[in-house]
Amino acid sequence: MNAKKAKLIRQLAKQEGKFKLEPDYRAVKVQKMVYGRDKNGKSIAEQVTRQIVVNINRIYYRHLKKAYKNGEFTI
Repeated sequence: MNAKKAKLIRQLAKQEGKFKLEPDYRAVKVQKMVYGRDKNGKSIAEQVTRQIVVNINRIYYRHLKKAYKNGEFTI
C-alpha cells in the first residue's frame, strides 16, 4: 500500500473519530509457560502472567486497511 492511500485511510478514521493523534495504550495480560531448572537440576515448568502494552490506534488502522483491501469501502 502506498503512502497516499495510507494517509487517506487515516483521514477517514479521524473523520469517524476513531483515530486519535495521541497514542492510546492498553495493557493486555498474557499467560506463558517458562521452562527452567531448579537447584537439583530437575526441569520445571511454571506459568507466568506478563503484561504487553498495545497501541489501540494501530490495531484500528490494521482493521481499516484490511477492509480496504477486501473492497468494503473505497477511497
